[in-house]
Amino acid sequence: MDPRSYCQHAIGQLRRETATRHRDVEGRQMVVVLAYFAQQQPSERDFASQLKLLAESAERSRRRSLAAAARAVLSDWEARVARPESTPAPA
Repeated sequence: MDPRSYCQHAIGQLRRETATRHRDVEGRQMVVVLAYFAQQQPSERDFASQLKLLAESAERSRRRSLAAAARAVLSDWEARVARPESTPAPA
């Protein structure tokens, strides 16, 4: 899955999950991060490095919810890349 498709898919999932939770700041921050990168259309390698840079930069500027969202997106992305769709998930 390319980064743009991943972002669009993850945004749809998050919107469905957070629709009933009005105070889900982390979920909303993740949607913001994903929407930004969906527009940028980075390569797979650049996507991971840009997410790391965003998390570090946000942490330095004390924007902890944004940093947490970037780290959560990066973690999910790395898990999906490590487990390609063609390979079945471990039981």
